[in-house]
Amino acid sequence: MIWRSLVGLFFVLFAMPVLAEEATGYATVLDAKQLEIKGQHFRLYGIAAPNPGHICQNKSGKNYDCGAIAAAGLKDLTAGTIVHCKHMENTGTKQRTARCLAGGYDLSQGMVYTGWAIPSTADHPFLLSSLDKAKKRKHGLWRGTFELTIDPTSKP
Repeated sequence: MIWRSLVGLFFVLFAMPVLAEEATGYATVLDAKQLEIKGQHFRLYGIAAPNPGHICQNKSGKNYDCGAIAAAGLKDLTAGTIVHCKHMENTGTKQRTARCLAGGYDLSQGMVYTGWAIPSTADHPFLLSSLDKAKKRKHGLWRGTFELTIDPTSKP
């Protein structure tokens, strides 16, 4: 009986993957809202962005892969910069989100400001302010037409 308990404890302590609360280093962009630092995955809080292969239209009505372009936008924001990500408290969403800073610049805000993401909720006024600026200046997705599905019950 004790042997089984020790085996179980060993499995819990050593065999299960460890979920880091935060990480600092150079980031690998996975898509327009996710990145990896030192093997740890982080999803940017408070935003919705197109997935790879998502088709949008430019102002001329031509289709393009806005998911790939949005991911390139996140790569631009993180290129050659140390990124620090910290998981936020679990707010009941399916996926944990993180606040990530590149050189002190909030990446969620940067993605909204450059027009490659939109706020997923109204819980972050500074993201809404960045959204207004992106729309007015026709940054990113706002140069044409697009559709993003957002779960209105989601929290950051």
